[in-house]
Amino acid sequence: MLPHFIVLGSAPISLTAIARKLRIEYPCAIYHFMHCGEGGEDICLDDQNRTGFLGTLGQACEKTAWQVHA
Repeated sequence: MLPHFIVLGSAPISLTAIARKLRIEYPCAIYHFMHCGEGGEDICLDDQNRTGFLGTLGQACEKTAWQVHA
């Protein structure tokens, strides 16, 4: 079961506010992923937040065989 909140630095984010239906996946498809805050607000407030996000993204890529192109 997923937690109800994730924490980036000291700012908890409700997963219920950002959750959506799972997307249909197709072999060899390319998907667009955006990492942005509401109203253009920063999500990663410092280098520690950015490093944590990139580490989590890297772990997800290892588990799912995703490839990040940019």
